[in-house]
Amino acid sequence: MRKFFLYLVPSLFFVASLLLMTSGGWLKEPVGKSDDVLFHVENIEQYIQEKRWEEAASEHKKALQAWDQVSKRVQFSAERDIINEIKGSLSRIKGGIKAQNANTTLSEIYYFYGLWEDLT
Repeated sequence: MRKFFLYLVPSLFFVASLLLMTSGGWLKEPVGKSDDVLFHVENIEQYIQEKRWEEAASEHKKALQAWDQVSKRVQFSAERDIINEIKGSLSRIKGGIKAQNANTTLSEIYYFYGLWEDLT
């Protein structure tokens, strides 16, 4: 019996660790409406193109709240650099919205899309 547990416990730990480390792709997906980061960023893009800056700022706040929820889920399965880059990208989007600079904001949004795809 002891030999059974000697092999079972490390094997289960290895499998659990492997599952956790490879789960970034489905952990970034929204669980509810409040944590859909990609949806909020796509709305920001639409508002920027329509020059609706107040709505874009409001949607940005929702995106930050959603990212706070998602980042806690993916922190063990994604690289720390990508998580920090996404947070930085969202901050630069905020700066572009405050400056009402559509070119800067849109380029940062597309950079965010690339980071989001890499978050697996």
